[in-house]
Amino acid sequence: QLPLDELAAICILDAGNNGIIFKADHVLGESQHAHVMSGPQAHWAKLAFERIFLESRKRGHPVETLGDLPLIVLTHSLWDMSDATSELHYQAWRQSHAQTAGFSRRGVQEMVPNSVHNMQVGNPAAIVNAVERVLEMVKTSRDGSP
Repeated sequence: QLPLDELAAICILDAGNNGIIFKADHVLGESQHAHVMSGPQAHWAKLAFERIFLESRKRGHPVETLGDLPLIVLTHSLWDMSDATSELHYQAWRQSHAQTAGFSRRGVQEMVPNSVHNMQVGNPAAIVNAVERVLEMVKTSRDGSP
């Protein structure tokens, strides 16, 4: 088992046309290689990952599971329904988030009430809460608790 002080992470925060990618070799304690990249390239990286992932699924390629990796996928609840295809896009978005959460046996997808796409601005507490819960899930799995 990996000790908590050796926990590594990658987090992609999509913020519309911008974003942030955080990567660290150690989340808790001192990190030798922590990198933060912000700007439109982070948004492009997220879009590229989504496209590659979705195209892979459309072609029937199997997706590696994430095992018991703690995973919380947050979905915003407010959606612009002014376009004729808005309902279709909204349902596809929710379905893709649920599928992403399903890659882990401990993955959950949660709707954040009264939130828009940029949750980090409108509801930062929801993100902080999700990160704290993931860290607690990691801690719980390491000490043998349920």
